[in-house]
Amino acid sequence: MKIVRNAVVSFLVGVGIGALIEAFISIGMGMNIVGVPEFVDTIAPGYAKIIQCFCYGGFGLLSYLCGEFFGNRKGAFYLMQGLHFLILLVYFLFVGFYLKWFSNPTSALYSGLGFVASYILIWIAIYFKEKRLVEKMNEQLK
Repeated sequence: MKIVRNAVVSFLVGVGIGALIEAFISIGMGMNIVGVPEFVDTIAPGYAKIIQCFCYGGFGLLSYLCGEFFGNRKGAFYLMQGLHFLILLVYFLFVGFYLKWFSNPTSALYSGLGFVASYILIWIAIYFKEKRLVEKMNEQLK
């Protein structure tokens, strides 16, 4: 039951983060956007936002499920991180092409590089947070 609850929370976090990113893009562009017009125009009215929310939630859900799966495995840490990264990158590219975020291969490449940079920054932040936690625990044991 805990896994289902955490999966739902992760999905909702993905929806929230996706909506915030979309809001910041809207602010940067100076207009309200619901999605890329090429995608929105192909979907029945009202459904584009729902589909986008499910895609955004997929990032949170997939990340959580990968963490659960790889976290319970014995093996090379960097191999598990690499697989986690590759699964999320493939999902990012799939969602990007489906939602028509990329207008050409160059935009897909630049977006992919932005995803890689974001992933690395998040990974570094988590690393230092965990490192601080271990140092604090070690200090308490002394």
